[in-house]
Amino acid sequence: MSLVLQLDKTRWETHLTQFATGINLVPVIKGNGYGLGFPKLVVEVNRLDLDLIAVDTFAEAAQLRQIWQKQILVMQPVRVTDDYLAANLILTVDNHSPKVSTPVVVEIKTKLQRFGVELEDLKKFADYNIVGYGVHLPIGDHTNFSFAKAIAEELPDQTIFVSHLTKSELAQLPNAVLRVGTSFWLGDRTALSMYGEVLEVRKVSGKLGYGQVKNANEIAVISGGTRHGIGMRAPTMPANTRQRLVALGLGWYEAMRKAKSPFYLGRKSLAFADTPHMNVSLVQLPKGHSLKVGDKVLVRARYTTTYPDFIVEI
Repeated sequence: MSLVLQLDKTRWETHLTQFATGINLVPVIKGNGYGLGFPKLVVEVNRLDLDLIAVDTFAEAAQLRQIWQKQILVMQPVRVTDDYLAANLILTVDNHSPKVSTPVVVEIKTKLQRFGVELEDLKKFADYNIVGYGVHLPIGDHTNFSFAKAIAEELPDQTIFVSHLTKSELAQLPNAVLRVGTSFWLGDRTALSMYGEVLEVRKVSGKLGYGQVKNANEIAVISGGTRHGIGMRAPTMPANTRQRLVALGLGWYEAMRKAKSPFYLGRKSLAFADTPHMNVSLVQLPKGHSLKVGDKVLVRARYTTTYPDFIVEI
């Protein structure tokens, strides 16, 4: 009765080793540990002989410190309410950060528009213990490299912590260090897969579920619910006409009680029969299916928002 993440450890470790070869790298460990959890990721950081890990928040730093005694870079700019005096931290600072004596990375404003200071404001940090500058770039923007290159030229001989650049681009920036999470830990998707267990298969003649709606003749109850992150879809921000049409289509499916689930039978997504429950989901079954209790069903969900019960290495 579990949602299981299956990990091809050899394939995964091969990807990590190849990714880390030839570049200066700071792995990011945050959130749910990219579906794999903090401890498993720290094992790989040690295997790769890396000596710095980046996290997003001070809460994540406190969690990581239980299993990692080397330096931790906190990427969110420090605020006066944060517990920033803890040992082995490298802090990130911006215009709203308190004056600190510990090592810091000064975050520079980018097109991401989240945190960061303008280049002309860097002089405010002249008496800080600066170990580098943070450049958090958007994903896939064609100006990323030119922007990072301009920053590197503006700050010669300074370490630049960048995101979302390719290996060939990094090779042209000798003082650049790549802060990387998703494309590192989850870069080879063939190394990971998730499965739910079929717990019940039954005919339905009337209404069902918490919502008491009639929208299925036969359902399966599958392990995996809101506690695992199933059905907790993040809102999208469509950037073009195609993406808007996809969003409209998904809304139409939901309005017609055919909301797509992350559970797959072959290549077909099974529609939810009810809002996901805490530990299980009810899905609609097509005619002529062969599912039975005990079968495993492929789950295609975002690893960064999914909490499997177990991780099984193969």
